[in-house]
Amino acid sequence: MKTLTFVLVVCLSAIALAACTDGSTANSSVASDIPDFWAPAVLSTTPANAAVVPSNTAIITATFSEAVDPSTANTSTFMVAGITGTVTYSGTTATFTPSTPLASGTSYTVTITTGVKDFASNAMGSNYTWSFTTAALDLTPPAVLSTNPANSATDVAIGT
Repeated sequence: MKTLTFVLVVCLSAIALAACTDGSTANSSVASDIPDFWAPAVLSTTPANAAVVPSNTAIITATFSEAVDPSTANTSTFMVAGITGTVTYSGTTATFTPSTPLASGTSYTVTITTGVKDFASNAMGSNYTWSFTTAALDLTPPAVLSTNPANSATDVAIGT
């Protein structure tokens, strides 16, 4: 009787376990069945907030806490005040490439809006804004301030 009970429990357990799966392979991920309630967030930016960068820095990036829907990372949701450009997305990073070079000695404000969503349609909790400044160009040509030996010097020893 104990053997029959044991076999019955094992068979019923196997049937119950089989009913809980979707018939896919054993390598499937259980995590994909877990609902995603977490909104994406900006983890880092380039340039960093309050940074002073060369004016020829042409790429502005934002890295997110998770993959976002690439169709939501675009020029309507990733904006740099006062300039136009294009937005591309790869991995967890969105990249804004300006249409024209950044002006020197200029402060720029970048905004990522709540229009950015992950694949579960969770939107960012609030807009993310940061600023950076491009360094002023040094247009002063170099000048010779002194020479040694002095110009037109005579009787100068060799090697001095």
